[in-house]
Amino acid sequence: MLGLQDPDGFKYFFTIEYDNDSCTIPEYNKKLKGCIEYRTRKLFPQLTTHYAAKYGFKVENPNVGWRVLNVTPDHQHRNALFQDSLSLHAYKYLMFASMPDIQPDKFLTAVWLRGKEYPEAKAHLAQILPPEASPALQRRTHHETLNNPELMPRVALVD
Repeated sequence: MLGLQDPDGFKYFFTIEYDNDSCTIPEYNKKLKGCIEYRTRKLFPQLTTHYAAKYGFKVENPNVGWRVLNVTPDHQHRNALFQDSLSLHAYKYLMFASMPDIQPDKFLTAVWLRGKEYPEAKAHLAQILPPEASPALQRRTHHETLNNPELMPRVALVD
């Protein structure tokens, strides 16, 4: 768990999932589905209250926004997890970055992929990929697009 507070006093909470490519994408998505279920069942306010009491900070409204930060060793794995997560329809809730993205001086800045911004990349892909493109060309083009911040915008943790 990670908690941040902005200058206006608003608090943000994050669950961090680090995947070092030790499980399959369907196995990883099973974990993400668990996080989504936790959110759907509105259990995060309980968790917020628990951690506030445990660590002695005040939270006026425990129903604050939680996000799941997904961190991977490299861009290729980040992109694969991100693309597969789109089927979960948690476009603002799941955020993705690779270790090279989240250097200490950049962790809070716009380095995170989020499904909400994907329509721009999807539109670009629809323009440049012919329907008959080979699977290898599709994968390469998807990775190139997701790696380009001009085509796939990044967001900061508190956007």
